Amino acid sequence: MIRQMKQMLDAHTFANARVAEIKNEYAKIDKDWLVVHFKITVYMAITNFLIEIVLSLYVIQTQLLTTTLPMYFLKYLIVPSVANSCLLLTGYFFMTSQRHSAIQKIYGISIMSTFVAFVITTIHNIYSPIYMIYLISIVLTSIYSNHRLTKSIGFLSIGLFLLSEFVITWDPVKQSIFDSPFEIVRYSIGTSSNNS
Repeated sequence: MIRQMKQMLDAHTFANARVAEIKNEYAKIDKDWLVVHFKITVYMAITNFLIEIVLSLYVIQTQLLTTTLPMYFLKYLIVPSVANSCLLLTGYFFMTSQRHSAIQKIYGISIMSTFVAFVITTIHNIYSPIYMIYLISIVLTSIYSNHRLTKSIGFLSIGLFLLSEFVITWDPVKQSIFDSPFEIVRYSIGTSSNNS
């Protein structure tokens, strides 16, 4: 009887040790993915900056400039670069901080990534497919297997999309959604499909 109890206790201890080992492995995977998530966001911001430099050269050479050159550089290079740099620095300090738990870091980097997408879409909302950049933030959060996080980032993305589209007018050349019934239907379908 004592021998059986000792075997059961050993089995229970072994099972607890295995569960702790598995939890530690998941924590390590989440930590590694957090670094990858942050790096993808950095690459997204850098790529946006480089593309904007190339587009600036094109716009200047083809006489498509709708404002003064200093205003163009301020609106399309300096402001987005400073905003994204501030977001990335905040994310880096948040990620490397010892004061925040792993889940807080995951939420923080996910929100930071979504706001980088917001800066990009607000500055370049004249090109409709750019809104798909919000999907990058949502997909990156799905790797954590945290449905609440993914749902929260999805709702944040939709809210920021609506703010960018209807409240902030960064580019005066951009057509309003209310200019044609086709645009209203297109945005309605796009928003409802993001909600699903």
